[in-house]
Amino acid sequence: VKLYGIMAGKAKEINIVILDVGRQMKEEELAIGKKFLSEFLRERIFDPDMYAGVVLIGARGAKSFFSKEGGGDFEGYGNIRMLENVRKISSRLLESVSNLNLEQGNSNYVDGMVVGLDLLHSFLDGFNSKVKPKAIRLILVSNGRAAEEEEELSELCAVMRHRSVAFSAYIVKEQEGLVSHPLLQTLMEESDAKLFLLPRDARALHPEPRNTQVATFNSTWRLTANLSLKVKAYKYTENPGHRKLKQVVKTAEGTAAINKDVERIVEEDGGRRELTREETLRSYVYGQDLIPISKQDEEKMTLESEPELSLLAFIKREHCYQHLLLSHTDVLLPQEGSQTVFFALVKAMQDSDRVAIVRWQKKRKQLLALYVLFPHVEGSSAQLYACQIPWKRDLRPVRVVASSSLAMSERQEEAVKNLIRKMRVDEEEGSEAALGVKREREEGKESATKKRLCSLYDFKEKRDPARVAMDEAILAKARGEEVKEPEEKQCLLPDARRWKEAKDAVEEVRSAFTIKWIETKKSKQDDRSR
Repeated sequence: VKLYGIMAGKAKEINIVILDVGRQMKEEELAIGKKFLSEFLRERIFDPDMYAGVVLIGARGAKSFFSKEGGGDFEGYGNIRMLENVRKISSRLLESVSNLNLEQGNSNYVDGMVVGLDLLHSFLDGFNSKVKPKAIRLILVSNGRAAEEEEELSELCAVMRHRSVAFSAYIVKEQEGLVSHPLLQTLMEESDAKLFLLPRDARALHPEPRNTQVATFNSTWRLTANLSLKVKAYKYTENPGHRKLKQVVKTAEGTAAINKDVERIVEEDGGRRELTREETLRSYVYGQDLIPISKQDEEKMTLESEPELSLLAFIKREHCYQHLLLSHTDVLLPQEGSQTVFFALVKAMQDSDRVAIVRWQKKRKQLLALYVLFPHVEGSSAQLYACQIPWKRDLRPVRVVASSSLAMSERQEEAVKNLIRKMRVDEEEGSEAALGVKREREEGKESATKKRLCSLYDFKEKRDPARVAMDEAILAKARGEEVKEPEEKQCLLPDARRWKEAKDAVEEVRSAFTIKWIETKKSKQDDRSR
């Protein structure tokens, strides 16, 4: 059996997770299993070459796609549910795991493994690229107390060995010791499976309470002094411990640590000395670079009444993995009026494999923190994952980043401003946004207009129906999709020329950011000449 690659992405790892939600799983054990699965997926969500699928066993009344009830060809499998087919890990999957609420039934490990292998076979069979993935794993999360039925495992183990599928079992257990389930013991002997024990004490994994309050922060993403986007942060993880970044100052000889007692006194190789006013520039250490933050700017930001993100730099995505603690994650979504521009920026970041480094202050009089914004585009939705950069002892400063690399270029700024101008609807100036309604009112069709507008009105977002139609059509055009013309053509305000201008503006933003997001590297000769 040949292993197929995953389109152009060439998946490095495919994980099929079998989560036991059966009646033998106690509430505390199920909470630990869900928490483990959430953390397992969250750690891999930012890797574009990571794929995962989730199968639930013991879900009573679930219609399995594998059974005749669910349209399949086999009897049984009634207590199995496919939570997620094999695909790139998304925030939707994380939310589905957190919100599991199923009626519990009987669990069967073999049925879950068969369905998991069927998912894997269907997924790999759908692609023609013959690039072998780096790893394929079948993962069972349970308490090891499912019904002990006599099953023939030799054929199943042979298929797993033939396809190079590794098997791992994570068992929730109160005390360390052997797992007595005969099926797991057989798998350990015949398929070189690995067994891991999860502590039964729920406090050891800090599982989230069932009624965890979700915190939201309305904020502003400031790209330049005159350009900003309204966003909101959706926080769904527990508060992490307090972390600090190493603070240094720029001196004539390079950098030096800030003295905790007297801020303007630093220790250098030549001894202690007082810094001049021009040298009081704080920086955050990040990898081999220093991202400067002036003390005056930090004080000003700390006293701001409105929370704000300030863009510091765009850097390569690959530089972030080893420095991040991914358990602290917020999700950024656009607010009203920022959807189209936000989508264009996030899509440009993803296409060019870049992440944004930002300063973020969530609340008034709160100290600044440094975050990385990871892009994620799924269909027509775009979002950013904000991860706080923790302090890591082995980071050492090498050189100060040039100021020119910390902001958008003139072309990038002008491209975004141009896009905003083309998206803006100004009824006072008699723009195209009001023409459709105006025409119908002049023709005496005001009641028909009102009826259509009410049916299109987005009550959840409280947005104008014409603007909703405009945003959706522009996004479709930007993605190269066809826009279906509704019967109420008057509600789709822009004409063909307007569509083309908007599409060109979105492409202009992508082009500007894709080309210009390149860090400037100074040669050794330039460093010697300084």
